[in-house]
Amino acid sequence: MDLVWEVEGASAIVFCIGGPYGHGQQLRMRADVTIRLSSMVLNHQIALIVLIEQLYRSKEPEFDAAV
Repeated sequence: MDLVWEVEGASAIVFCIGGPYGHGQQLRMRADVTIRLSSMVLNHQIALIVLIEQLYRSKEPEFDAAV
């Protein structure tokens, strides 16, 4: 599933990296889609690196084709 690039009608995509206990119920209820990077607890810096790497990998074949 190419989650990020298949969102239709969205004017913005926001990624919220939560703390060790996640986000509150109110934020989760507002979200149209939620994803989990890992079942492990990651510190904010590692979570950001994992997110960026996954976004890059999701579009990597297109980057290769452009070269």
